[in-house]
Amino acid sequence: MKFIIYCLIFAIAVIFCSCNKEKLHVNVESAQTFQTSFGGTENDFGQAIKQTPDGGYIIAGYTYSFSSGDSDAYAVKISSDGQKEWEESYGQIGNNETFLDVVLTPEGDYIFVGHDWVNNFGVSSVYLVKVNKQENGTMEWQKTVVSNKGAIGNAIIKSNNDEGYIIVGTNFLAGIPTPPHLMIWEIDLNGDFVNKVSATSDVQNEGYDIISVDNGYVVVGGIWNSANPEKDIFLLKFNNNLDIEWTTSYGGDIEDDFISSLCALSDGSIILSGATKNYLEPLSDHEITVMKTNSTGAQDWVKILGDSYKGFGNGVFPTQEGGFVIAGVIADPDSNVYFGKFDAMGNGLAKSIGNMATEEAKSIIQTRDGGFAIVGYTKENFSVQKADVLVLKTDEEGNE
Repeated sequence: MKFIIYCLIFAIAVIFCSCNKEKLHVNVESAQTFQTSFGGTENDFGQAIKQTPDGGYIIAGYTYSFSSGDSDAYAVKISSDGQKEWEESYGQIGNNETFLDVVLTPEGDYIFVGHDWVNNFGVSSVYLVKVNKQENGTMEWQKTVVSNKGAIGNAIIKSNNDEGYIIVGTNFLAGIPTPPHLMIWEIDLNGDFVNKVSATSDVQNEGYDIISVDNGYVVVGGIWNSANPEKDIFLLKFNNNLDIEWTTSYGGDIEDDFISSLCALSDGSIILSGATKNYLEPLSDHEITVMKTNSTGAQDWVKILGDSYKGFGNGVFPTQEGGFVIAGVIADPDSNVYFGKFDAMGNGLAKSIGNMATEEAKSIIQTRDGGFAIVGYTKENFSVQKADVLVLKTDEEGNE
């Protein structure tokens, strides 16, 4: 009788342990990975990606395959495993429309920003489109922000007061020699114009990206110093009322320095990603560059990445560990997707990912499973003109 009881106890224990192991196996899953592309018979490009509440992704870009003439703005919604749920193009006959960024509304809908170039008049406007998440790409409204000579909207974020959105871009004024200048537009929840602020100057400057920080916003752009015909990096801090608190610039005296994106780390420092020719070999090709500043714009360090290969860091995003990731393009020797993951001091590892065709990453985000989602474009090779939207979903270390 005792032997039977011992056997029953042992069997129950085995079953209990087996069940617990199964639960642990289910709960400890690595980040999902996939690689996919979308497009038609002509060129199609992805510019920005955001994760949606259902675990999928919304992509902003532009298309020549599904356009009504020249390029049209292009949106693609995909599932968490990379399956296309819908795609849609937006634009008018005779115009060139482009989506360059997208932001999610509090309801989970999408607002896209870019530009609408009117070919007959040679004027560009900031182009805004709101898409309802429930209606497979159906446009809820479209708006344009028009200036005297033209304007481009490069990035959009929610306002810190939750009452609308902030757009950064470049405004082109009528008249010569009035130069283009960095512009911020504030819109309400319905996309209607509320306010605008410019970084007016005697020299040309442009706006590329914006992030929200404590008590305001930090914007990165480019500026042409009056004593230097080449472009330098332009960094500005605005308070919540869009008053400029400080500005600074960085760069050398020989060639262009270009920063396309920025992010804030948990300690308040700022990471800038782009390309430069100045910091190592002034006469070399552009190389991937990352810079760290403190919260007031004072430079902490700058590093050149990519092992001396020509490249560009197009997107940067903070990681859950307190560091950052960069995605872009590197010619090693062909143009491949560059992925780099670093700690807050810029130490880490980088590699080429994708299918080793002619590819470029434009934007990167960290996803809720700890991995990363990257969007850009892919071509079979340099001799093939057709490009498709490329989406890469990696694990925590950039593995596909």
